[in-house]
Amino acid sequence: MSNHDQTTIHGGPFTRPEGLDTRLDGALASQLDEVDPDGPEARQVLAAIMDSINAEFKAIDERACPVDLIAEPRRIVYVTYWIEAEINNGGLSQYFFNSSGDNAAIAPELVRTLGHPELVSILERANACFPNGYPTRNFLQRYDVLEEIEEEAEEKWEALDAEYHEKNIICQPALIAYIREHKSSFYKLS
Repeated sequence: MSNHDQTTIHGGPFTRPEGLDTRLDGALASQLDEVDPDGPEARQVLAAIMDSINAEFKAIDERACPVDLIAEPRRIVYVTYWIEAEINNGGLSQYFFNSSGDNAAIAPELVRTLGHPELVSILERANACFPNGYPTRNFLQRYDVLEEIEEEAEEKWEALDAEYHEKNIICQPALIAYIREHKSSFYKLS
């Protein structure tokens, strides 16, 4: 079994079922070409894609989201989507305290693919609050570290949250552009 088929990062081991394919029907791909990347239709497209990624995770394990077992384009969209959602909802503190933070160590590299250098910088500086600049992917271990660093880190994270909002960082247009470039990772094309 290859590393692409099994992971233990999230407490598994988890194995990807053979033949698993939760990509959206290819007929829906035409919607992607017609939407305004900043508009509400794009949010609907993104929601459908996130549903397909979540269905993929559910087929692998009922509770875990082992991003290492999904295709890189889907991983990039999933991780970036949750970064934006968490920061907009409760800031970097919420991001690190929630399961989305399981991917914090790999997030800067994935977001860099989308061409968001300002967000990459914010993520790298937020991660730097952790010992060795590395937030562990194990939630329970990360939680213990968060308990130790929270007071000092919270002030830095709040400043980074403010910077994020001041720069009006919005990922949706970049995500839509990326999905358009990697359509076959999200849609069953003939």
